[in-house]
Amino acid sequence: MLPVHPQTLPRDRLGRLVRASRELRPCDPEPDAGDHIVGEDVRGSDPESGAATPASGRSERHRPTTRALRIRPAVLVVILAALLVLTAGAVIVYAALYPRDGRPGAAATPTPFPGTAAPGWSQQPRWVSPVLDPGGGRVVAVDDAIAYMRADRSVDLVDATTGVARWSAALPAGTLHGGLAATSIDGARVIAAQVDNTLAWWSLDKGAAGSIDLPDGAETTFLGGMPLVGLDARTVAVVSSGTLRQLSVPSGAYALAADAQGRVTAASGRGWWHLRPGVAPGAVTAWEQPSPDDDAADAAPQVVGYLGDSVLLLFPPDRAGSPHVVAYGDAADSQQLRVSFRGRAAVGPDAPSSPTASAGLSRERDPASGPPSGQPWWPSPSGTWGVLGRTLVDLRAGSVTDLGAWTTTWITSDRAYGTIDGKPVQAGPGVERTDVGATVTIPEVVTSAGAAMRAAGSDGERLYLLPPAT
Repeated sequence: MLPVHPQTLPRDRLGRLVRASRELRPCDPEPDAGDHIVGEDVRGSDPESGAATPASGRSERHRPTTRALRIRPAVLVVILAALLVLTAGAVIVYAALYPRDGRPGAAATPTPFPGTAAPGWSQQPRWVSPVLDPGGGRVVAVDDAIAYMRADRSVDLVDATTGVARWSAALPAGTLHGGLAATSIDGARVIAAQVDNTLAWWSLDKGAAGSIDLPDGAETTFLGGMPLVGLDARTVAVVSSGTLRQLSVPSGAYALAADAQGRVTAASGRGWWHLRPGVAPGAVTAWEQPSPDDDAADAAPQVVGYLGDSVLLLFPPDRAGSPHVVAYGDAADSQQLRVSFRGRAAVGPDAPSSPTASAGLSRERDPASGPPSGQPWWPSPSGTWGVLGRTLVDLRAGSVTDLGAWTTTWITSDRAYGTIDGKPVQAGPGVERTDVGATVTIPEVVTSAGAAMRAAGSDGERLYLLPPAT
């Protein structure tokens, strides 16, 4: 094998390599003999005479220069940085104007609340909603979100803290009956509403839409785990797998609520039933007596309503002359209704006389209407307490409180608002009865992020989310 000696670079080639390394650019390949690179001061030799070829001379072969097309690294860095800044700015603007559902969100820099907030809430909102539909009914708070209906008849579910829309859906054409409600259908949590003869709903997580047609005259309530559709005085229905499954209601009884499995609880002064689709009603089960003192000849208890997973009854005055409100637990995994607590009611002898009016069937949809006679029943959206006439009934604590000469005007998850001798007051479980002032705006719903209050402007009503005052 012959030895291979290292090749020695010509001086001009070595100089070109040094200059290229300093300028951080590729080095041009060594030109062939007779070649001349335009724009380079490179001398070759004439193959005939061996004389140097002038730099201005041209050969028959030409090669484009790389120096004229070169972009220095510093310039490239500046250009890339500018493009990144422009792209980031566009993304930020788009995200602010068009949140995840592709629609404009709540105001980024909300203006102060235009009214006077009820005690305990700040005047500076976290966010302000778009203009609301005046016929959109009560807004709904569920978990860490709020649902409301915009002026363009779209239903928005927004984050309670930021006001950013999680999804938006179009409401079917027609008149909204009673507003939005949080419930479940076929095991999925949804926001639902009855619009004319249509029950529409949207999944809580993604806003996936569903609906079912209702017969003329049907009325939907949302007191239990799923919607209960009243078809007539003796027939109700629940939604299962996209169909209405009917149930017969015993004579003299009132269907109160349906649980998440479609079991319907019905009640009367004589007792209670658990009804199921496709199964004929069985015999009535008599109410468990809370105390021997509650016995009263020829006087049955009156059904007040359904709250959370309990049936509330008002027993007539006992031997001591005091009426009592009694709660019967109606858990989904139980086959019996048992007394959970009993408390003296401060409603007097003019208690509710018609379960149809007082059982919550219309109360949940329009609390201000009240029953045609007797004491109104206001269930809290929390499902754990309510106000019967002037009696605050707290299921969680198992207690009742006499509020005095109280008339309820509104109720939220944590407190009720009313009047005593014409003066606005508030009270609730763990909330002392206090004056609130005649000109304050009371919350429509209360969430962990704060209280949602309405206020009218030149273009309509908006919702303001006010955090707790500091």
